[in-house]
Amino acid sequence: MGWETGWWNDLKEGGRMSDMFSKKSLAVGVDIGGTHIKLGLINEQGEVIDHYSVNLLRDETKIADIALISQEVANFIEKRNVRNQLAGVGVACPGILDTTLGVVKFAVNLGWNELPLVEMMQERLKLPVRLECDATAGAIGEWRYGAGMDQSGFLYVCLGTGVGASLVVDHHIYHGDLGPAINIGHTSVIPDGKPCKCGNRGCLEKYVSASAITDRVRMELDTANTILSKWVQSRALDSLLVYEAAQQGDLYSKEVFQEAGELLGVSLVNCLQLFGVGNIIIGGGFSQSGDLLLEATRKTVRARFPSDDVMKVNIKQASFPTTAGMLGAAANIFQ
Repeated sequence: MGWETGWWNDLKEGGRMSDMFSKKSLAVGVDIGGTHIKLGLINEQGEVIDHYSVNLLRDETKIADIALISQEVANFIEKRNVRNQLAGVGVACPGILDTTLGVVKFAVNLGWNELPLVEMMQERLKLPVRLECDATAGAIGEWRYGAGMDQSGFLYVCLGTGVGASLVVDHHIYHGDLGPAINIGHTSVIPDGKPCKCGNRGCLEKYVSASAITDRVRMELDTANTILSKWVQSRALDSLLVYEAAQQGDLYSKEVFQEAGELLGVSLVNCLQLFGVGNIIIGGGFSQSGDLLLEATRKTVRARFPSDDVMKVNIKQASFPTTAGMLGAAANIFQ
């Protein structure tokens, strides 16, 4: 599962596990990603009672199947016999959402358009369901339980199959009239760059994401001077394999991560100019590449941000790189 391997360790190391049910109400957090789904049974204190992860379920047309996803959630609940203790089900989902109506307006990586997700899941589960953008749910998870605790404001950036972001301002999540206000994954960092499914070109997530790294290396593998040419004969090519090659000193793989980190830095400078936020939390499975990616990001920010305040900018990794969305989705039920 690439960067998601060992995601349960995030929770164990975070120190918020529980071996017994909390006396308070429970919620199920569901994080729908581009390649898999994470489900967790969580109480209001952020204690994870149980967890489960499954590959994303798609129909014969490769569109994510909400009926199968709902059934997976129902099975998770029934097998644990906790229906009477549940306050509801929180769902984190990528894309452009109408969270008030519970509708996924457009989710490019899932193939969804105008999908009434909340209505469909509530009909199947017979429980309250609350929908939130995946990046916003991640920000809520870090804000309530992780790297964003005790901070009045920060920018949360989620690097996974795609790129999402959310902004906390004066202890409130900022929402725009059109949905997620900080959709930096679909802002251009390369004029006339690679075409994106969203209709734009040169989008950040076409260069700085797990899928972007994999796509780039696949295109360049025949001509690149890299150990990956041998490795792919026995292992599937993905961003984690490229990371391992970089860790082994492969110069090409290091360059791939460095260039991705630089473009992320360019995007963050734009955010700093627009929002003046000093704290930036980088989460998502791809963020686990750590300094291999973020060293170039920090260097780019220092070089490009024309302000005496640049040294006050704090770019740090999330406490729960692969599980903040699930935690935040559940926390959303208790708000």
